Amino acid sequence: MSEEASLNFIQLHGDENEDFILKLRKKLKPEVEIIKVIRIGNQELEIRRKIEKVFDSAQTDNQQPSTINYLLFDTDSKAFGGTGKTFDWNILNEIEIPLPYFLSGGISLENVEELKNFVKVNLRGNKTLTKLKIPFALDINSKFEIEPGIKDVKKISKFKSLIMNES
Repeated sequence: MSEEASLNFIQLHGDENEDFILKLRKKLKPEVEIIKVIRIGNQELEIRRKIEKVFDSAQTDNQQPSTINYLLFDTDSKAFGGTGKTFDWNILNEIEIPLPYFLSGGISLENVEELKNFVKVNLRGNKTLTKLKIPFALDINSKFEIEPGIKDVKKISKFKSLIMNES
């Protein structure tokens, strides 16, 4: 299916076990990358355990590099995303993040300054970027929709302008 759709990425939303991910990786072309979602509450220890679980399985199966390529941190919910709710991004400062990551969860025009401050603090505190404290990408979704599945291009353009310091 990934070949038919010419997918570049596959996003796994957090309940897949290690065996499933390994089997999926073996079926995919090497250039198709896997994004593993880690749903975040506000407990640092819980997040560390979730990350360790993902990487312990990769080590056990002698998978180098890991069976996944990116992490995506999103707000924990029964809905598996799309809630528009933000988690405390600063909790990510307390953990080692072993892969590039997408930041998700309630990102909106209203919290652009908070987001920019989060990135600035992490750039200052991590000059070598060895701990990957800044997001690789931002996942902006439900706060930028007119209705479910329909994006508001004007809001997205404004967000891009604000985040890139163009206005």
